[in-house]
Amino acid sequence: MHAKVHPHALVTEIDAHTPLEGKFSTRFCIALGLREYRLVASDFTEKAMRDPSVVELLPLIELEAVPGQHNYTAYLDVYLEDGQKLHAEVQRCLGHPENPLRWDDLKTKFEGLVEPVLGAERAAAIHDAVRGIESHGGLGRLLSLIGADALISSSAAVAA
Repeated sequence: MHAKVHPHALVTEIDAHTPLEGKFSTRFCIALGLREYRLVASDFTEKAMRDPSVVELLPLIELEAVPGQHNYTAYLDVYLEDGQKLHAEVQRCLGHPENPLRWDDLKTKFEGLVEPVLGAERAAAIHDAVRGIESHGGLGRLLSLIGADALISSSAAVAA
C-alpha cells in the first residue's frame, strides 16, 4: 500500500504502541480505516492496538511525503496479490469547509466520544436534543439531559 500525504503527516509518525500514539500515527489510522473502524475516539484502544487484522497491515503501508501537496488531501493505492491496483483519493478531508461534516458524521463522532462515558441511550438522547435545540423547549430538554438544570438552580440560589 502506498499513501501520498502532506509532509506534516510524517512529523508524528512512529511505530505506535499505545492508543494515544495510534491517534497520531498516519499508518495506524490507515490500517484502522482499511479494517472498517470508524476512527472515533473509542476506536483507539489497547484491543485495537493488538487487533491482528490491523497489525498485519502496518508493515505493508508505505507513506510518501509530497512537498506542495495540500494538507487536506490524501491519496492511497492498494496493490492486491493478483496485481490489481485500487486507488482512492480525498481532495478535501472531511470537516474541511468545502467538505463539511453532515449530521450523520457529527453523530458518529459524538457517539464515539460520549457513549463510553454516558452510555448509548443517554448519548442518543443528548444528540437528539442538540439537533432540536431550536424547537420550543429544546434548550430546556438539553439542559435537563445533561444535568445542567440543577447546576443553574444552585447558581441562581447563590446569586440571590
